[in-house]
Amino acid sequence: MVTLSSQGALPRATSARRWPPPASAGGTRPGWKPSTRCVPDRGLDLSPLRTLTAKSVRSAAIATGSALALSAVVLGSAATPSPALTAAAATRPTVQLVSAVTPAARQAVSLTPRQIARRMFGAFHWRPRRQFRFLNMLWDRESGWNVHAQNPWSGAYGIPQAVPGGKMASAGPDWQNSARTQILWGLRYIAAVYGKPRIAWIHEVQDGWY
Repeated sequence: MVTLSSQGALPRATSARRWPPPASAGGTRPGWKPSTRCVPDRGLDLSPLRTLTAKSVRSAAIATGSALALSAVVLGSAATPSPALTAAAATRPTVQLVSAVTPAARQAVSLTPRQIARRMFGAFHWRPRRQFRFLNMLWDRESGWNVHAQNPWSGAYGIPQAVPGGKMASAGPDWQNSARTQILWGLRYIAAVYGKPRIAWIHEVQDGWY
């Protein structure tokens, strides 16, 4: 049995055999007219138990057709590019950016003078753990590892304080501004005169120069 309220609202109880109730001659179901109080008609919210109006059906058909047409246009554009874009892409020149900075120069810029000196120890067969601390104390006292350090009285120049500074040109033409060139010359000098940075540091402490 289906029991309806006095105002024609939702049914309170139902039976699986008798629900939904039969439609009337006008195509509507009892209690589900658009004008029923407390049951607003949402237009496009088409429930199978709601009354279908001509306006709701027409609006749903327009919305569905527009969505299908838009999907077809998008899929067609993605699958087949326009001839104008294809021709422009074929004739457009290719630009390749080439860096003027070599990897060695980039690495030299990123390393500090102390790091450069430590990496050169292998060429002189020195162990950084034993010898680098003496070199660090030596050149920290002489120039503070400053590439442009200059002594106006003796004419010493650069990180190793070569006297005169032009001696370092034997290691490279950029001896005035290059920490790598100055360090290379200084390590060669220490290896030729003292053999190891530790001996050069001992001479520096005793005599004030090396």
